Amino acid sequence: MCRINKIHILTHCGIIAGILAIILPRCEHKKYLNPYDPENLPPAPSLLSPVAGITTIQNPPDFAWILREDITNPLYGEQLVYEIQMSNDQNFSSIHFDDSTIYTGEYLPYKHIGAGNQYWRVRAQYIHGGWGEWSEMSNFDVKFPVIGSCDIWYQDEIAIKDNLIFLACDNTLSIIDISNPSNPHLIGSYSESNTIFNYIFVVDNYLYTTGCYTYPSYQPSFSIYNIANPIHPILLDQFVFYNDSPLDLWVENEKAYICREGNSILVFDVSNPESMFVIDSLPVPGKKICIENTYAYILSNTVIYIFDLTTGTTISSIHPGTAVQSFSISDSRAYIAGQDTRIYDISNPYNPILISYINDWSYSIAAVKNFLFFTRSTTEYPSLSLEIYDITDPSVPEPMGTIRYTYGEIIADENYVYTAEPSFLIIKYE
Repeated sequence: MCRINKIHILTHCGIIAGILAIILPRCEHKKYLNPYDPENLPPAPSLLSPVAGITTIQNPPDFAWILREDITNPLYGEQLVYEIQMSNDQNFSSIHFDDSTIYTGEYLPYKHIGAGNQYWRVRAQYIHGGWGEWSEMSNFDVKFPVIGSCDIWYQDEIAIKDNLIFLACDNTLSIIDISNPSNPHLIGSYSESNTIFNYIFVVDNYLYTTGCYTYPSYQPSFSIYNIANPIHPILLDQFVFYNDSPLDLWVENEKAYICREGNSILVFDVSNPESMFVIDSLPVPGKKICIENTYAYILSNTVIYIFDLTTGTTISSIHPGTAVQSFSISDSRAYIAGQDTRIYDISNPYNPILISYINDWSYSIAAVKNFLFFTRSTTEYPSLSLEIYDITDPSVPEPMGTIRYTYGEIIADENYVYTAEPSFLIIKYE
């Protein structure tokens, strides 16, 4: 038995010695080779996606390539590193995106794509060597380009007036000029150390906000500002709530409707913005309100009540059956965001009818013309995005595109969608 074990040991040692005889010269050769010598560089990658000439519905799209290594290369088997470049011209005379820290052949950049043809290329290096040749150039464009952005991050609320965007976060109100959508820029920032901006609403030359008046103690408030000169808002009047927490608000026909936590909705006369006063209340507690024509749509927990402002009565309700994040009203339809996304026909407010639903969690929602927009945040990858649907036939919503890395409040007009989080973006959708 001992003799057999010795034979086995000698056999194994012989095999190991043979392997070392092959490997050691190769390692010794690696030790002295020049990793920047052209013959030791990796070949050019082959680009896979986006496919050349495609118009992609995802912004940014997924990039992929493949590299077929030469097994005779002395550096074969070492870690590969890739560099990707993007440009607006096929000669790459100017580079608008570059990342040289990629370790796989799949890549999703944290950069949105603008309008027009995008040209891209990739090259590789062994981690201790030089760069190989660039791949052949490829090109693509996106269906929904991000044509403008502004370096303002993580805003809670967004409102639009003519060529101005108002963003609110904590005690700061930021004003952005969007007269040139491809070059939005901050023109003013208004801060009050003793006021928090929670919800904002803009009508004509006035900005209405519910928030928190912090001096001498933290008291919820409703305020009106003159924004005729948007760079210098002027506080006109302020109402302090001593027992309530104001939430959403809506201003219509010189009346302001203020939602309060677990309490009735207060109605203010704001015909004189310098001297507002309470004139009524709606006997429906709600955390969000929208008004269309003579009807108020009020979100209370998981139910949206439809309230007739002319008669002062609740006439019907919408029961989505799931948690509701927000909703919007447009052209006799209700668009509801929550654990799924729902569209209701409310042309007869006494009998709202479910038209369709999209099996996708949504947060903020808006609809313009035949387009539906909603932001989403889920556990799926990518978890944050702005989804765009065609609702020409609202009974069959059709997905049209995805803007990744966007999840906060949105608003839309006839040509663009504007986002508040995580950064301010202008997306062209026509």
